[in-house]
Amino acid sequence: MSARSDKVSSQSLSHEYRLIRSRRRTLALVVTSDGELQVRAPMRATQEQIRQMLAKHDGWIRRKKAEQASRRPAPVTFAEGETFPVNGQWLPLQFGNTGRATVVARDDALIVARRLHASPEKIESALLLFYKKTTLERMNAHVSELRRQTGLHVSKVGVTMARRRWGSCSSRSSLNFSYRLAMVPDFVQRYLAVHEMAHLRHPNHSPAFWAQVAEWMSEFRLAEKWLKNEGARLPL
Repeated sequence: MSARSDKVSSQSLSHEYRLIRSRRRTLALVVTSDGELQVRAPMRATQEQIRQMLAKHDGWIRRKKAEQASRRPAPVTFAEGETFPVNGQWLPLQFGNTGRATVVARDDALIVARRLHASPEKIESALLLFYKKTTLERMNAHVSELRRQTGLHVSKVGVTMARRRWGSCSSRSSLNFSYRLAMVPDFVQRYLAVHEMAHLRHPNHSPAFWAQVAEWMSEFRLAEKWLKNEGARLPL
């Protein structure tokens, strides 16, 4: 599969898009959560066919881009009182005594070490580290529970700094999860653990894979819906 950036324009439309060619049979348009337009095309699709597709769906493209833009979070300033999500709960940021840690989550606030208050860059770094550590703790717990349930072997649980990919499963039975999972509710975290562990049995998204996911978590579609509707609103 190959991918390249291109631009199509005419008197009535102008869209930047990423062209992704593969062995698929039909053209498809996708607008990602960050507003990128992707054209997924067969290997032999012509530029004229792509241009016609974009012209035909110009209104849809504009609506989807506007919809995604409305879902994106406001720029983060790291000011006291600004809210950040922890396990699905939005907590106001406060500066205070955190002991040896730089960030501590309490029931009613997210406390950042007072000494960092004048440096947004250091606050951001501290929050990212907090989210990474919290994700590892939470996902280790979910994976351990599923391992006891299923008897499946997991060689390692890791955390990545990926913003778009929530999780992955390697051929060596290693599971990796985005640091952003520390921000989502518990049932969404569990779904991602279920999803990646199901890949240990089915390394695809076949009907058998989804049947396995449903067996382990019957309400998994609620978690998928949450990710679709709320995932783009998460900061950092």
